[in-house]
Amino acid sequence: IAVNDAKYLSLGWLSASLTLVILIVTFYFSGLVDYVVHRWLSHSRWFWFTHEYHHIPSIVSNWMPGIVVRPFSIVSVAPQIILTLIFYTSLFYIFKLPPILYNAIYIILALHIAILVWIHSSVLRKHWWIHKILRPIGITTPQEHIFHHTTNPNRNFANLTTLWDKVFGTYVDPVRNTYNPSEVGLSYNQDFLGAVTANQLHIPKQYRKFFLVGILCNWRKKDK
Repeated sequence: IAVNDAKYLSLGWLSASLTLVILIVTFYFSGLVDYVVHRWLSHSRWFWFTHEYHHIPSIVSNWMPGIVVRPFSIVSVAPQIILTLIFYTSLFYIFKLPPILYNAIYIILALHIAILVWIHSSVLRKHWWIHKILRPIGITTPQEHIFHHTTNPNRNFANLTTLWDKVFGTYVDPVRNTYNPSEVGLSYNQDFLGAVTANQLHIPKQYRKFFLVGILCNWRKKDK
């Protein structure tokens, strides 16, 4: 028999504690989904074309094309949202939670959006106190995620929580490691038009300077 809203809320700290535990478990589960999809789908041979443009910028910022504009993001975002909703709904019915608490799932989804924004922020990346606060609870920080945007992206795959990078051995600690800013971006020539057209079209050479290709993309000087 499901517990009604009034009875559940009357339990006070007990109901609040159970709700918090369910939200935390759901968050770290969604982090696992994010890690699996990101590492083994987005970075796979067959689906790299849906994610390549996201790794083009040589300056990682929320304002950069490929970061803020993501035409194929549904490929990675949809599985994460769907499986998170299924998981939370399962816990919801297993623990017979009252209807009012189902709305708590929006907290998880809002946190997803917030984290995806701040891990790409060039401004927050400069403030190491953020890393010091979030690292103990395993929430991905801008200082950690930047390593994934270098020419060696096979590390720090986790967008939401570094727990799974540590479990699967792909975590790089930004405190103990450094990266060369010149290595941010792809290790080969590519522009945004080429990335979204499966290399069928590219920005003509005479327009690359106008579109700041050499700044926004890792386009070699000899090809300008």
